[in-house]
Amino acid sequence: LRELIINLQLAQRKRQISQAKKQLELAAKEIETYKQRIEKMRDHQQEAELKHRYQIADYETAAQHYW
Repeated sequence: LRELIINLQLAQRKRQISQAKKQLELAAKEIETYKQRIEKMRDHQQEAELKHRYQIADYETAAQHYW
């Protein structure tokens, strides 16, 4: 009987470990997804900043021509 209880406990712990591993894998995938989204957002922000800098430079150049 004691051996049966030990085997049941062992099986339960193995299931828990398996579930924990699956949750860990899902969390790792989710983290990777968020990292990719952050990188895309940074790229978009840099592109927008560069575009605005060029626009400002164009406006400054145009303003100098009118003076």
